[in-house]
Amino acid sequence: MFSKKRGAALLLAGCLTAAAFTGCSFTDNQALVKIDGGKDKITYGYANFNARLTQAMYDVFYKTSNESSYENLWTQASQTGKGTMESVTKSQILDEIKTAYYLTENAKDYGVKLTSDEKKEIKKTARTFMKENSKAAKKQLGAKEEYVERYLEDQLYTQKMEAAIEAKADTTVTDEEANMKTIHFVYFSDQVSTGSDGNLNVPSDDDIAKSKAAAEAIAAAPDFDSAVTANGGSVETYSYDAADLKKAKKKGTVTISSGTNLPYDVLKAVDGLSDGQSTDVVYVKNSGYYVACMNATTDQEKTESNRTSLQTEKKTDYYESTLKKMEAKSTWKLNKSLWKKVRFINRFTGTLIDQSTDSKSKDSTSTDSTTETDSSADSTGSSTGTTSITNSTSSDSSGN
Repeated sequence: MFSKKRGAALLLAGCLTAAAFTGCSFTDNQALVKIDGGKDKITYGYANFNARLTQAMYDVFYKTSNESSYENLWTQASQTGKGTMESVTKSQILDEIKTAYYLTENAKDYGVKLTSDEKKEIKKTARTFMKENSKAAKKQLGAKEEYVERYLEDQLYTQKMEAAIEAKADTTVTDEEANMKTIHFVYFSDQVSTGSDGNLNVPSDDDIAKSKAAAEAIAAAPDFDSAVTANGGSVETYSYDAADLKKAKKKGTVTISSGTNLPYDVLKAVDGLSDGQSTDVVYVKNSGYYVACMNATTDQEKTESNRTSLQTEKKTDYYESTLKKMEAKSTWKLNKSLWKKVRFINRFTGTLIDQSTDSKSKDSTSTDSTTETDSSADSTGSSTGTTSITNSTSSDSSGN
C-alpha cells in the first residue's frame, strides 16, 4: 500500500514530454483560497505544485508496482466511494495545506519555530532542486524555488506542531480502560451455508441435534479447548476492553479478526466469569449454538499494548480537536472553479531509489525533489538525508 507520508520524504522524478504541457503561470499568484475575506491567501501556484508533487508520488509508485492500476488510477472510484481518485486526492491535498497553514500561524503559541540550520537546509534543498532538475520537469510540476521552500517549511512545521500539541494532551488511561479480557469460544451453526464447492448445505434435524449436543458437552467439560477439539469444533479467540463491550452491546454483534460474527449475547454471558470458567450453551436465533470460556480476565500483554494504543488515541484526539479550534477562528473560502483547472492527466513515471543517510540532527529536514529526463537531458536530483527517484522513460499524454 502506498504511503503518502513516505512519499513526501522522497525526491520525485517526473517523466513527461514538455510539449504535452500547457503552462498556467498567469494564474499562479491568483488566490485559490481566500482567508479571512482576503486578508491572506493560498495561491493557485503553490496549491498546484502540491498537487503535482502528490500526483507524481502516486504515479511513480503505481507505475512501478501495478501497471493495470496505473492506467486508470485517477479516473477510478476511490476506496472511500466519495468520488474519483483524482477528486479525493485533491481534497486531501487542500486539507493538508489548510492544516499546515493554521499550525504555522499558531506556532508561536507553542514555542515552535524553525532553527537557523533548518532554514539554511531548506533553502539549500530548494536551490538544488531548481538547479538540478530539467526545465520540462519543473514546468510540469509548476515548481518555483519559493514553492519548494514553503512546501518543506509546511512539512516541518506540521511535524513539530503535531508533537508540541500532543505533548499537552492528558494521556491518563485507567486500569479499567486499559484492561483487556481474552476469551475462547466455539460456534456450531444451524443455518443453511454455502460449501467450498458452491453448493448449499442444508442442515437436517439430526445435524442440528448433533450440534446442540456437541455444544452441551463442551459447556460441561473441565477443559474447554480439549473438549472443543474432541467434539469436532474449532476454537476461536477474541480479546476486548470495556469500550469494545459497549460497542458490541450497541451494535448487537462484533466481527472478530477471523471474520466471524460474535453476538453480544455471548460476550455478555462470558464477561462476568472468572479465568477458566465456561458459559452454558448460548443459542442465538438465526445463527446457532455458542459456548465461550474466559481465558483471562486480565490479559497482561494485551492490556499493556492497549494502554499504549489508548494513550496514542488520546494524543491524536487532542491534536485534532485543537486543530479544529484553530481553523474555526477564521474563514477559508475556496475558488472551486479555479481548483478544477488542476487535472491529473499528464502522467509521471520514474524509479524509486533509496539513498537515505543518517541525519546529523534530530530535527533535520527530509526533502523532496523531482527529476526529469528526456531526449536532451538526463539529471538526477539528490540531497543529503533524503531518498531520490531517478527518471527512466518518458510518457506523452495530453491535458494538464
